[in-house]
Amino acid sequence: MSQISSLINPNESASQISRSCTKNPSSNSKVNQSQIAQCYFSQAKNGYQLCLVDGCSKKIKRHEGTKQNLVSHLKAFHKELWAEAIAEKNTEGQSNLSNSHGSSIIKSMNVHLQNNFTDNLVSFIIQDQQSYALVKSKSFQKLIHTLNKDINLISETTISKRIKQKFLNDKEHIFAFINSQAPRFSFSTDIWSGPGGMSYITLTAHYISSDWKPFTATVGFSKFTEAHTGKNIYTKIVDMLNDFFIEHSQKPRGSKRDAIEIDTSSDSSSETESNLSNLSNDFYSLDISSIGNRIMAITLDNASSNTTFMDLAVKNNLLKGFDSHIRCFAHILNLAAKDSLKELDGSIDKVKKVVHLIRQSNTSWEHFKSICEKNKEPPNRPMADNSTRWNSTYSMLCSALKQKSSFDDFIYEYNKSQTSKQKTNHFKSSSQKTFSSKKQKTISQAIEKADIHHDIRLDVILEEDWTFFQQISEFLKVFATATDEVQGDSYPSLGLVMPWYQLLLETCQKTKNEVSRESQLYDAADQAYSKLESYYNIRSNSCAIDTNPIRYKDEELKHLKEAYAEYSSEYEIHFSQEPQVSQTVSSNLKKLHPFEERISKRKNKTNEIIEYLQTNSPHYSICILEWWKRHENRFPILSKAARDYLGIPATSAPSEHVFLEAGNFITNKCTSLSSDSVEANMCLHSWLNDGIHERMYAWYDNLQ
Repeated sequence: MSQISSLINPNESASQISRSCTKNPSSNSKVNQSQIAQCYFSQAKNGYQLCLVDGCSKKIKRHEGTKQNLVSHLKAFHKELWAEAIAEKNTEGQSNLSNSHGSSIIKSMNVHLQNNFTDNLVSFIIQDQQSYALVKSKSFQKLIHTLNKDINLISETTISKRIKQKFLNDKEHIFAFINSQAPRFSFSTDIWSGPGGMSYITLTAHYISSDWKPFTATVGFSKFTEAHTGKNIYTKIVDMLNDFFIEHSQKPRGSKRDAIEIDTSSDSSSETESNLSNLSNDFYSLDISSIGNRIMAITLDNASSNTTFMDLAVKNNLLKGFDSHIRCFAHILNLAAKDSLKELDGSIDKVKKVVHLIRQSNTSWEHFKSICEKNKEPPNRPMADNSTRWNSTYSMLCSALKQKSSFDDFIYEYNKSQTSKQKTNHFKSSSQKTFSSKKQKTISQAIEKADIHHDIRLDVILEEDWTFFQQISEFLKVFATATDEVQGDSYPSLGLVMPWYQLLLETCQKTKNEVSRESQLYDAADQAYSKLESYYNIRSNSCAIDTNPIRYKDEELKHLKEAYAEYSSEYEIHFSQEPQVSQTVSSNLKKLHPFEERISKRKNKTNEIIEYLQTNSPHYSICILEWWKRHENRFPILSKAARDYLGIPATSAPSEHVFLEAGNFITNKCTSLSSDSVEANMCLHSWLNDGIHERMYAWYDNLQ
């Protein structure tokens, strides 16, 4: 209820705001923009005022004696609403302003309240992934009119138009903001088959910010109606990258000044324009004439069409080389684990049948639950496995091992009840026929001795079976842990791939050494080893591993040295273009400048690598980004390479997470949505819930 009421009741009522707006009414013919702007903000507290429009809740610092910041905010981020307010004010007429000002402001505020509700309703639908048809619900209409009977609910068509317009407006600012945050980006992409057989493709951008924080942003989401060939994927991704880079790099909308509206009447407009033209000043000099110069890598799964796509990307200079093709490590782990499980299917079937029986009816589940309580084991519903996710088999075995005694008791009681039922049923069906006494005696003896309908009984899980399941579980645990760790998004993941490759290969070899060659587990470990080794030999972007200060082995640092040479060249160009200072000034700066040691180290390009290799590897639990943040001044060139390379994701999980969210919005009832509507909803949903809007507002404030 609080969320709905917030759509209707802003921090101040229309009458409260109208009273503040009617103070000192202007007698000039010119519209008082500051007075109108005040109507969209709360009263000042501690020098800040809260924006009540569009659910943005942005705090704006009010400069003493002026409301120009409020005007600038409305012009930049609520252009449509601001234009309507100005137009409405212009049509009111000024001849009888002194007599009608109060009533017109109240009327105006009712309009603004309606607009505010509509904007917040749109944001509510986007963030909570509600259906457009929500506005047709009689109960929803009743709820809204209970809170405010004067509110008019807009139609589904209007909601669609509003969302598309909001997306187009916000995209300009969001893409300009993201482009300003890093000189180079990495991307992940994936394709999803949604309801109704429709396919969708998404593109997510990844980067490490200047303060060493990892960020992910959805920059593309679209229907993909073409055949899933490498060429078609390439065309689609290039379109998305063009939209992200070309239209929005350096300045919003390229060179167009109306992307982020600047109040030209403000004294600070020239300063803001200067800041816009120097968004990348925090970074070393970089030629962005080619998109390829700004792309570190693209992470995607191992489908053959993706390999074709990446070949085309390298051929057309979209990527620097094949090192930029990152094969999703989670997908590789999935392939290796599935190959191993094929060798174990027969052994695991005993557990699968029991789990299926327990989960297929409430009666079976309640009976199993009572057995667990009697045995003082966790009364949890056993995990079921499925064919698409290998780790579901691991989860199933883990839950079964925790309920071992309960599984045994359930199997015993079930088989006992089934035998009794079959005997009774068989006797009833047999007694309906007329047999000789000798024949009837023979049937009765057979019922007592024979195990009738053996195929519906559950196989007893022997103690050696449980021991084998424990071995399988321990073997699969390493794969599950690796999958969870490399899919994290709060820390660099690509640098973890090499250590995990080595640990997994060692685990497979160790398992083969510990079990008999006749064991199914030996074959399972051998299959997993072969699959991992095949991808280990074609791994890419070793530089991301080299820039991980937690070094497990003395890896070949060829890639790191090559990257260091490239970044050194760019770094030297950047500093050579700086204006020279006199020797006297330089001498004085040396006494005060905290980076004197950093500047002197640039004279010897090999110093940083040598010193980096001589540093003690930190503990595994240390945050890699925190380590580089502390050592950035010590390694000025390597740190820039590290920021770019550590931003590369090891998996395409970020794109898969977007599809999980899409599944809540794109249902069988919503497959008719246009491609534009789908893109607008999914991108806005990601930006609003990931806090990108808030960071963008802070960035825009700094520009001013």
